[in-house]
Order: sequence, then C-alpha cells, then structure tokens
Amino acid sequence: KEPVINLRASNVVQWWLYYPGTIATNELALDATQRQVLGPSLQAYAAGDLRAALRAYPTNRKPANDSEHIYRAALRLVVGDTLGTRQTLGQLNRTSSPARALEIMIAAVTFQLPQTEPQPETASEWLAYSYLLQARHDLTNALNAAQNAVAFAPTFGYAHERVAELQFGHGRIKEADAALAKALEFSPRNAQARALQGFIRAAENHIEEALSEFGKAIELDPTLANGWLGRGLCRMRTNDVSGGLTDLATA
Repeated sequence: KEPVINLRASNVVQWWLYYPGTIATNELALDATQRQVLGPSLQAYAAGDLRAALRAYPTNRKPANDSEHIYRAALRLVVGDTLGTRQTLGQLNRTSSPARALEIMIAAVTFQLPQTEPQPETASEWLAYSYLLQARHDLTNALNAAQNAVAFAPTFGYAHERVAELQFGHGRIKEADAALAKALEFSPRNAQARALQGFIRAAENHIEEALSEFGKAIELDPTLANGWLGRGLCRMRTNDVSGGLTDLATA
C-alpha cells in the first residue's frame, strides 16, 4: 500500500510533486541476499515502473544497510514523501553518491537551491543535477548533465528519458525520438517516457498514435499529470471536446 502523504499548501505546486527515478541501482552497495529479496522491486524500478517498485518492496522489512535505506527513501520520494526521505538521509552517511543525488533532486523539485554547487561524480548525481539546472532555467547545461548521466550509465533508462525530454524541449524531435527509443528499450514501463512519446507523436501530427501512448502512460501511472494533459489535448484535436476537457481537469 502506498503511504498517504500530508502536504503543506506551499508544497502543492512543485512540478505536480513529480519525483522521477533518480538512482542508478548499480551504484547501491546491495549484497546478493538483498538483491534477491528485493528482486521484484528492483526489477520494477529498472523497468521504469516506480509505483510498482514501491508496492513490491517487502512489507515491514527493515533495511539491512545504508544503501537499502537510500533505495527505500528513493521509493517513498515517488509519492512525495520529502520529509520522510530527508529524515532518512539525515540518519545516514550523506557522503554516498546515491544519498547526494536524492538531496540534489529534492532541492530541485522544492526550489530550495543549495548554497554550495554540487560536483556530480556518478550517473545518479548527474541526473539529479540536470533537474537542478532546469530549476535554474539553464536548459542547455541541464541537457549536458543528462547526457553525462547516460555516459556514466549507458543502460540507465531514466537518464535516457531525461535526455529525450530535454531534446524535445529544445525542439529537436529527431534527437528526442532517438533518446526515447533507448529509454523505452531499457525502461519500457516508464510512464513519463510513454507520455513523452505521446507528445512527440502529437508534434508529428500522428494523433491516433499519440492517444495510444498517452493511454499507456495513464495505465502505468494514473497520477502522472502529463499523461492526462497530453490525452486531453489530443482529444480536443479530434473534436472530442467533452473527453478532452475531462482529461485536462484530471491533469
């Protein structure tokens, strides 16, 4: 069961409380026993299905080490538990790369920008840093950071998706499509990637294909605003005004 998070009004408009996948799990110091026990959760995470990864984490399990605490915190961040994640990180070795990546991501989404400039050293940190740069409206270097994440971890689906969305933001449809193909190869259940695929197809005026992709995004994660937004806009373009308005209201 996903935890219910109490939100302060000041926190409601934080990119729809959307926290994407941040951690490259090969950077976590999990032993063979942990990887076996956490297998279904790790597999769902790698496939891009963050909420399934959270649901698959064993109920009432006590993390065996700091790396597992960080993984569990990353999953709780998916449902907006910023406070719980920060409390967890405060009790751990905050010099580890995955812990630093989560702190950078929280800073980006909450717009509480750090006084000290991060110095990324791993795929997880570079990916999180790309969101921080976007929060500063520096989309060019945000793309560079995401590309560095891919260079550090070529099979990291979340990093490829990030490159794709930033390429799309620059209006480079061909480059976005190529990066997205990689993202879906490694993380086929990434709802954000499916939604982005929908926006790309819509930009190419392939509306039926776009509607299909937005439908897949909604099925994977009904809480992802981009899926509803995209489908609503496409429905409006097909003269389904009532359905389009309903989807836009949901978004």
